[in-house]
Amino acid sequence: MEVKVKKAVLHVLDTNGALPVYSQQTLDLSEEAVTSFIITHVKKIHEDESGRRGEFWDNAVVRAQLSALQNDFIEGSSQIAGHLYSLLREHCEIPGADLLVALVDIDEAPHAAIIKFNYKTGYTHYIDYDEAGTNNKIIVHRVIFASENQKIEEGALISLRTEAVRLVEKAYELNGEKQDYFSELFLQCKTNMSQKESVKVLNAAAKEIAKRYYNDDFQRTSAVKTAIYDCLEAEGAIDVDRIAGACFKEDPVIQQEYVQAVRQAGVAATIAVAGETPERKFSKQRIKTDSGIELSMPMEVYKNREQVEFINNPDGTISIVLKNIGKITNR
Repeated sequence: MEVKVKKAVLHVLDTNGALPVYSQQTLDLSEEAVTSFIITHVKKIHEDESGRRGEFWDNAVVRAQLSALQNDFIEGSSQIAGHLYSLLREHCEIPGADLLVALVDIDEAPHAAIIKFNYKTGYTHYIDYDEAGTNNKIIVHRVIFASENQKIEEGALISLRTEAVRLVEKAYELNGEKQDYFSELFLQCKTNMSQKESVKVLNAAAKEIAKRYYNDDFQRTSAVKTAIYDCLEAEGAIDVDRIAGACFKEDPVIQQEYVQAVRQAGVAATIAVAGETPERKFSKQRIKTDSGIELSMPMEVYKNREQVEFINNPDGTISIVLKNIGKITNR
């Protein structure tokens, strides 16, 4: 994935101050550290498995500012920041932040990036001087930005061609109940289920059906991960019908029941997965027995009956046979 930063600006939305501070100048993109920082976090949002896809409401404020953002970047970004600041002032539960607004190309497609860097409390040193000499202290410090290795809690990438939204967010308790304010109140868009949430539903539905019809057969639920891996390797996306067929191939009625269950839970028929090699996240099967034995094996090994076999014994127990092992090491 290639990301190019064309313009970027940083606005200060500190609710502890009297007023927000809107920058009148763009960031200096000739500084490699600044550009690298922005690119890293754009990629994190794009590839986050908790990220959701969204579609703007017709009257969304941010949507209305997209054209202004391209014609007068500073003014358009200030309007977007002002819209967010009004929400921060209205709901004290939402943390203050610095807001980065940028125009970027993602694989040559123009996007607007809106990234909220929430203020957090940390600790640092403070060097003081008095009559006795140097006095090094530990003080509370407001940590502003996430490092390049940390996950962004709230941010969005918006296609300037299609207005499609990809976002990450954190729910806050507003007026006594949890709310995804970033998508619902700020971006004003409807979202679908994230990849992470979808996979969780796929597994839960398979487990429920395996319990109901197959005496809680663990191979039915582990088949979900295998099928997801195969889908991603072949198509780069997760197909619900294909998952159902792989897990319950001998019974079309149960396949349909499975598909209906996950679709009613909000899972899309095809789940798009970001990243260059998304199948890597599903490349290992992990098994734990009731006796405490834990096994982790590559998916290709798990699928090969010449290397591992699961045998259902007459007394209801299961034997796991590992085959053709050339060497064992102790770790």
